[in-house]
Amino acid sequence: MGFKSTIMNGMLAKARVLAQLEALIDIQRISINVQFKNAIYLPTQVCFNVKLSQQKTTFNLMNSEQRVTHLSGVILPILNRMN
Repeated sequence: MGFKSTIMNGMLAKARVLAQLEALIDIQRISINVQFKNAIYLPTQVCFNVKLSQQKTTFNLMNSEQRVTHLSGVILPILNRMN
C-alpha cells in the first residue's frame, strides 16, 4: 500500500487502514481505537500489518523498513446485547 502526497493526515491513514480491513472483516459492527504515532511523509511505502482474532484484531502501519510505527490500533467487535 503506497500513497503519493507531501504528508498524510492521520485520519486519512486511518481511513485507508479501514478500507484495507474491509476486505478481511465486517467493519459495520466494530469499535476501533487508533493511536497516531509518527507522521507519514510522502512519497513513501508503508507496511500494513494485521493480526486477526475473533476477540480483537490488532494492526499497525509502519515504514517499509519496519522501524517506525506511524499508527497502531485495535478493533473489537460490537456484540449484540439483548435487554
